[in-house]
Amino acid sequence: MKVKDLIKDLVKQDPEAEVIMSSDSEGNCYSPLADSWGGGVIYIPESDCVYGEVHDKDEYMKELKEDECDPDPSIQDAVVLYPKQ
Repeated sequence: MKVKDLIKDLVKQDPEAEVIMSSDSEGNCYSPLADSWGGGVIYIPESDCVYGEVHDKDEYMKELKEDECDPDPSIQDAVVLYPKQ
């Protein structure tokens, strides 16, 4: 899901409603949203695109430059949402 899609959904909601996150796609456990991290964050998906790694973009690019490596072509700009639990 892209940020623009999330915003489109959220503007329809009560702005005073609590944001709750599901721990999985089946809804087995729920937790309130505690924090977010965005702006300068990248996500590198694994081959199945279900799991991956998150890095600070500037630090990641600096390490690549120091190691003289090319960036992973699957890198995506991202926003990370953190549950309380």
